Amino acid sequence: MLEGRLSYGAGLDIFYFSPDTDFQIVNTAFGPISLTPLDVSVVGIGFDLLRFRLPLQKSTQFPNGRLQPYVSLGPTVAIVTLEDSINEFPPGQEDTDASVGVKLDLGVTFMLTKQVGLFGGYRCTHASAEVELIDLAPTPPDQDTFEIDLNTHHLIFGATVAFDAP
Repeated sequence: MLEGRLSYGAGLDIFYFSPDTDFQIVNTAFGPISLTPLDVSVVGIGFDLLRFRLPLQKSTQFPNGRLQPYVSLGPTVAIVTLEDSINEFPPGQEDTDASVGVKLDLGVTFMLTKQVGLFGGYRCTHASAEVELIDLAPTPPDQDTFEIDLNTHHLIFGATVAFDAP
C-alpha cells in the first residue's frame, strides 16, 4: 500500500536550447527556393502551476517522504530568435517572438536531507512562434513569415531545495 498523501507545490524553470534546422526547399510564388539552415535559439521560462508529489518512505527524519514521485503541468513562455546570415535575405537579419506554450514534467525526487534532494525526470514542452525576415527577391521587398513549432523531449537531472511552509 502507498504510504503518505499527495502534496501540492509550485516551481519555476529557466532553460535555453538551440534546435538544429535542416537544409530545406520552400515553395514560393516564384517557385521553389532552397534555404540553408537558419540559426534558432530558444529561452524558455516555465511555471509549474500544478505540481503534485506523492511522499513515500516517511520517517521522523523525512516527514515529507524521502522518495517523492511527482508530476507537474504549467505554461511556458518561449522566446524564440531566428537569425539568417547566409540566404537571399539581407545579411545579419534576426527576429524574435515570444509565445506561450505548455510544459509537462514526470519524475522522482530523492531527499538527501530534510531540505536538500536530487531529482531526475522527463520533460516535454510545446510552443509555437512566428518570426519575420525581409525578403529582397520580390519587387518591392516583402516580409517572409516563418512559423516555428517547438516540441521538445528532455531527460532532466538536478538538485532541489525544499522550503517548509510555516
